[in-house]
Amino acid sequence: MTSLRRRDTKSHPSAAAAGILCLVLLAIPAAEAVTVRVVNGLSDRRKKLLVHCKSGDDDIGVKYITAGGEDYHFSFRPNWWGTTLFWCYVAPDGNSHLSFTAWEDMDPLPNNDYSDRVWLAKDDGVYVWRRIWDVDFNFYKGWLPGRGYHISLWTH
Repeated sequence: MTSLRRRDTKSHPSAAAAGILCLVLLAIPAAEAVTVRVVNGLSDRRKKLLVHCKSGDDDIGVKYITAGGEDYHFSFRPNWWGTTLFWCYVAPDGNSHLSFTAWEDMDPLPNNDYSDRVWLAKDDGVYVWRRIWDVDFNFYKGWLPGRGYHISLWTH
């Protein structure tokens, strides 16, 4: 006759803590994906807009976009720590440029809604539109004179 060992029915504190942590993490909804889009709205349809967006972790890359519908866009999920920040550098030519915060968890824009952003480059500067709050584009910043740091990329 074989003897049956009695199983230890006491729960281990580390297993209980891991179980509670899993339940808490499952209860927290995952952050929705956010899309940032930069559009060339320059009046000269032949003029290409240089766009370069990046964060501390991701370099989205450099692209030249033409006016009339082409855009530069990327999507991401904000991190759990609330520190996601993407910035973009744009230049309509070799004589003017602008850098701006394209999306940030701690967004200084009024009524931050953590939603998509569309940035529109026009002849006088850059405009912003947010999915939830804005009906139309709002002027954000005018072009800065000078060549900026990406002048070596102006081969077009």
